[in-house]
Amino acid sequence: MIREKPENLPEFDSSATVFSFEFNDLSKPGLNFALGHSHGQIQDGILRIDTDMRDYLTNDGDIRIPKEEVGDIIVRARCDKGTQMRLAWSRDSNPDNPWHNKIDTDIISDTSFHVYIIDAKNALKRGLQTNDTIRRLYLIPSNEDGAVVEIRFYSIYLQACKVYKSS
Repeated sequence: MIREKPENLPEFDSSATVFSFEFNDLSKPGLNFALGHSHGQIQDGILRIDTDMRDYLTNDGDIRIPKEEVGDIIVRARCDKGTQMRLAWSRDSNPDNPWHNKIDTDIISDTSFHVYIIDAKNALKRGLQTNDTIRRLYLIPSNEDGAVVEIRFYSIYLQACKVYKSS
């Protein structure tokens, strides 16, 4: 199930974060373009991407995320065109087909930031067994060539409904 929340979403409890790509350190973006066709830059905590459909983002280092700890994947982003983003995962660090385990998520192309909450606990049942570890993540931020996408964060949480900070 995918849910979208407006810009004024409550703050998340960082203690419930399993893994996160945040773009506050220019020297360590955490995500890189796999094939070098797309271009991006980090400014003011935002990763700005000029989408090239021949390319995709993937983690730039080794990660180990236990499948059982994952509840939801939360992406806060905005884009100027496109209707979907694609997220994928693998237990292998260099799989033959990076898109074997994937989910396409509807996005809103109105240039406002939106928060997309993906029920990863159910999605990760595709291609992962009990006690598997996620070693590689993939992201195509828009299904439209030339889309300008800005991402504030791409995080994996225990479960979104349990991570809102109380006001």
